[in-house]
Amino acid sequence: MLPLGMSLRSLQELQQGNVFQETLVTSALDQTLLGFNYLHDADVIHTARKFIDETVIHVSQYMLGGAGSLTICDPGQARIGKVHGGIAMPPPYRAPEVILGMTWGNSLDVSRVGLLTWDLLHQKGIFRVYNQSEDLNDAHHLAAMTVLLGPPPDVFLRIRQDAQILGC
Repeated sequence: MLPLGMSLRSLQELQQGNVFQETLVTSALDQTLLGFNYLHDADVIHTARKFIDETVIHVSQYMLGGAGSLTICDPGQARIGKVHGGIAMPPPYRAPEVILGMTWGNSLDVSRVGLLTWDLLHQKGIFRVYNQSEDLNDAHHLAAMTVLLGPPPDVFLRIRQDAQILGC
C-alpha cells in the first residue's frame, strides 16, 4: 500500500488565490464520484462529520512528479445501509434532510461533493452560517439554501411541521 500525499485542502492552499483550475476540479470530481458510486453500490454512506479543513479526500503520491489518483479517506462516520437519520456532516455542509430531521441516504454524499466542488473553485464556502444557537443556524442555513435554490420540495415541508418556523 502506497502512502498518501497531501489532502486536497493542503494542495488548494498552494494554488494561486487558493482556488483550483476547473480542469483539475473536473478530474477530482470524476474520481470522487466513481469512489462514492463504489461505496454506494455496497450500501456505504461516507457522511464525514469533520470540517473541510480536515478534508477526507487525499491525493496519492503528490510529491515528486505530480498528482496521482484520489483516495477517499476517514470512513469513521460511514453508515452501512440505505436509510439513516440523525446528525451527519459539519453544519455548513449539511443537506436539508439532515437540518429538517428527516431520514437520509447516499444523496448526502452527493450533496457534499457538490459543496466541496464549490469550495475548490471559490475562496469562500457557498453557505457561511454560524450562530450561537443551533436552531438559528439551521434556520439561516435553510434560508440561504432557499434563496439560492428556491423553496424545498413539498414533501420536505409536509414531513417537518416546524419548517414554517424555520422560514420555509
